[in-house]
Amino acid sequence: MKLKFSAYVVMMFGLSMLVTACGGGGGGGGGVATTTIPVTAAKNPVLENSPVTITANFTNYTSTAKFGANRAQVGLPVTFTVPATATKSSQTAIKADFTSTVDVTAPAGTYTVSASLNTAAGNTSVTFIPQPGSVGVVIVPQLAFTGVGVMQCDVTNDSPVLFRKYSTAKGATLFPASNPVPSTPPSTLAANRVTAILLGTAPFNIAPTSTLFKLSYNITAGVPLFAVDSAPLTQVAQFFGPPPTDIAPTPVLLIKTTYFSGADETGTKLYPLP
Repeated sequence: MKLKFSAYVVMMFGLSMLVTACGGGGGGGGGVATTTIPVTAAKNPVLENSPVTITANFTNYTSTAKFGANRAQVGLPVTFTVPATATKSSQTAIKADFTSTVDVTAPAGTYTVSASLNTAAGNTSVTFIPQPGSVGVVIVPQLAFTGVGVMQCDVTNDSPVLFRKYSTAKGATLFPASNPVPSTPPSTLAANRVTAILLGTAPFNIAPTSTLFKLSYNITAGVPLFAVDSAPLTQVAQFFGPPPTDIAPTPVLLIKTTYFSGADETGTKLYPLP
């Protein structure tokens, strides 16, 4: 009987040590693993010494730690960290949508901005560049397609630019249609939109990540950002007919930009393609 009792004592002592090592069964957030939260920049790249808004989103932290003392709550201050040469302004506490923002300004260079609250943390990188003089925009398909007849997309820009020229995939059976023709000198695009069309007189194939469209712009001020408009009717993709057949789902088109210090894509590459 003594032997059995001794074994029981040893077993209970070992169990108590195991519970202690694991941090027990409760407490105000102690021992909770770090939660990664998304941190994003409103623009990238950004003109040097101009502010850009950085947003930290704590939505997933409210759910993973909603019963703990360390959970994200409206009104709590967030710690934003930037390199010494960057400055912060207009910082907010956690808002009703469980985000917090801060404006960051810095000289030319790439900077990491970090945000943290208790055991939640995340970061993002943002690049500040000198005033560019021009930009090249390349549109590529994410996947390969065979027997295509038409590919069309609208490319938008968020600030005024001077459109220069347009080119499309090379090939004897291909020709651009209804593409913008630059004036002399080029004029500012009032609608901030260019429609690029690739039309085949015979079926053609498209390799993944191959250049579909190449557009060139000069820049008057600031750092314009470009995007492929995915709204209905702004993108057309069809197999060769007759009759032409829509490609479904609509191909995913990716955009790449390279900013140059000089006009007409000359000078230093300020923010080259990855």
